[in-house]
Amino acid sequence: ALNVDSSLCLAKECARVGAKLIYISTEYVFDGGLKSGQYPPYLPDAQPMPVNLYGESKLGGEKAVLSVAGASAVVVRIPVLYAYDCHDLGESASLVMAKSLLCKSKSPTTVDHWGERFPT
Repeated sequence: ALNVDSSLCLAKECARVGAKLIYISTEYVFDGGLKSGQYPPYLPDAQPMPVNLYGESKLGGEKAVLSVAGASAVVVRIPVLYAYDCHDLGESASLVMAKSLLCKSKSPTTVDHWGERFPT
């Protein structure tokens, strides 16, 4: 799978050159409480339980990059990555989440008017 094989290759290269790797994953590695009974917000050590192929492949990518010794890999799980048609920067989930993570916020982050996002 692309999310696993390409990520593993990048992690190995990062380890070889001494670079850090930030792997952008997704909240789709969780089932939303459907089977697990775990509901957001998720803690960093919450047990993943993907419910679709995309979530499975991203979880596989997480495991791949974290398995490479010396890769200095960090996994960031975000709900929505980006949008090209934003009217202001607050509409870009990746920028809102980056700000939340940089500020080390422990509170849920509101990204849009439809839901709250919980980065892990």
